[in-house]
Amino acid sequence: MIETNSKAKSQFVGYFGVKNVEKIERELILPTVEKFFAARNIQTFKPIDESAAISDLDFDRNNFDDFFAHFYEFIVDGIYKNGDNVEIPVTYCITLDETNCAQTCEQTQIRYDEILLFDTPVFYFIYVDVKDVFSCLRGENVAVVESPEIQQLKPASKFTVKNGIATDNETGLQWQRFAVGQSWNQKITGTAKTSTWEQAISEARKDNYAGHYDWGVPTSDELKTLVDAESGIFSIDNQKSTKFWSETPKYDSAWIVDFSNGNATLNLKTNKNHVRLVRSRQ
Repeated sequence: MIETNSKAKSQFVGYFGVKNVEKIERELILPTVEKFFAARNIQTFKPIDESAAISDLDFDRNNFDDFFAHFYEFIVDGIYKNGDNVEIPVTYCITLDETNCAQTCEQTQIRYDEILLFDTPVFYFIYVDVKDVFSCLRGENVAVVESPEIQQLKPASKFTVKNGIATDNETGLQWQRFAVGQSWNQKITGTAKTSTWEQAISEARKDNYAGHYDWGVPTSDELKTLVDAESGIFSIDNQKSTKFWSETPKYDSAWIVDFSNGNATLNLKTNKNHVRLVRSRQ
């Protein structure tokens, strides 16, 4: 049985003590971690704390600097110089909170998130479903164990994500996950650029991402459907504090959507804002 130890003094929020840690490590955690890292050809990695087999991390995206400081010592501790090279072994930690992990590994389908150091992943959070932990303790087949009570806590995603495209399951719209100026190469790379409204409309007509030539600047109503998008789908370009052009004009202005508050306002067409492209699913 898993029990929450509220008196545990550590940087973890919710320290889970289990009677058979070895069984969970052997049959659930290590195979999951090894599968995840093997897909990335990572040979060297270590847990953040071998005594904390399962931990629910306080992953607060709104206070990321403070959060990173908690784990900085673990990252720095592993850095060492080998000849002329500086080596940084990958560190990992297991979390039971799916909301901590905004990405899904395309090869393994394991949910995860990562911390980068000089554009290099050095710290991974790997998600393990709590119902899999229970079924592992019971010796059951984790693939067929159902737990409706837990499942209700995980609403279906509004988006279906494949590589650099996120399809809205409600509207049928297909969105580029990266902003204009960025690109997709297993992950979102580059820096989102800004442009005038006229430049945004012109550049959109030339875009042929994923073999499609019908990408365009979204309407203001279409753009507002992304305001409450799940974290991680459109995260790299700092969407939550960015203003995006819509194709909807009014005289010498056009509507923009401010993702810091979700409001649509008029902006002079000569001003510069970010751009995200969309197309209709066919």
